[in-house]
Amino acid sequence: MPVYNGEKFLGEAIESILNQSFKDFELLLINDGSTDHSIEIIRTYMQADSRMQLIVNSQNLGIAESTNVGIAHANGEYIALMDQDDISMQDRLIKEVTFLDNHREVSVVGGNTFILEGQKNVHERQPLLVSPVLIRWALLFRNQLRNPTVMMRREIFTKHQASYENFSPLQDYRFWLKINMKCWFANIPDNLVVYRIHKDNASNLLSDNYLQILDQTRNEFVKEVIGGSLSNVYGITNPEAIKNTSEAKAVCKVLIDWQKLSNSWKPSNSEKNYITEKTIRKIRDICHFQKYHLTLLPEMLYTIWLETKSAAQC
Repeated sequence: MPVYNGEKFLGEAIESILNQSFKDFELLLINDGSTDHSIEIIRTYMQADSRMQLIVNSQNLGIAESTNVGIAHANGEYIALMDQDDISMQDRLIKEVTFLDNHREVSVVGGNTFILEGQKNVHERQPLLVSPVLIRWALLFRNQLRNPTVMMRREIFTKHQASYENFSPLQDYRFWLKINMKCWFANIPDNLVVYRIHKDNASNLLSDNYLQILDQTRNEFVKEVIGGSLSNVYGITNPEAIKNTSEAKAVCKVLIDWQKLSNSWKPSNSEKNYITEKTIRKIRDICHFQKYHLTLLPEMLYTIWLETKSAAQC
């Protein structure tokens, strides 16, 4: 758990871990240059629970590097993430440990979250995809894992030499894309964490170059995994942002190649249909915003072929 000036909610976050139904864990808290009473709060809890360990950074490193520090000090087979202002449900850890024990093919598991705004306004967020195949495919378009809910196998860091980079507030999404083709992700269809919304959330403090970092992150993945490059990678998720038919054809090519690549992941029929339907919709939306320009006729014909093929297999 990286900690930076988290005194307001830190106690609740710590207690939610110490009170887990699963008891066999170590709680690492990485103080990242806090100037409030965070260290004092941590030390108070440490006096009563030997499972806690305080690590103090010599300087402020940021969330990404502080997470790397915690991972480097961790001893367990599984590594769970936690934010200083959130609350883990009591059975979170046991559910994740059980899932990873029973699904050796999965390296990262997360889950759904409640949202807490203010003191009492609690509601559920939109449920996440649970299927490893669908999560891998959908990660190109948006983050499919809620970071404070995640538990990972240590081998991600030892075998794949993975680490977090300082690309706030997108360090999580960037990390998932980096390892997306190296391991499988899954989500448990339960709410595992209460995610607190407040003005100082790291995810709310968007940097001025947020879209630039997002485009860079996606484009690096496209180049490495799918091939090619996009001058307007934002168009993958926002077809209305595509400026011309040249950009439109480039985005459609990435969508088609990504859909074709997904067939090598051995998807079930329902997973294949999901990916096919979403790909068709994305390409047709692009064509719509380009006013069905004739240069996009091959892409439109491909969606018709996909639709016909999918219907024949049902």
